[in-house]
Amino acid sequence: MSTIINSSDTASETRITQGLKIISVILLTLFTGFYVNSWQRSLAEYAQKQQAETNVSSSTTT
Repeated sequence: MSTIINSSDTASETRITQGLKIISVILLTLFTGFYVNSWQRSLAEYAQKQQAETNVSSSTTT
């Protein structure tokens, strides 16, 4: 049995594949951005907490 491949089917499959790749890259970028932002926020909160603890310990020893 031989299969006849229609060129329009191949072109539409190529477009679908390219579309999926583009969507995947966009979603990966959004996902990465969300987690980098979350990580940055956590570090900022930790730094503020450390600064507050340093200020409290400095004021009690003075």
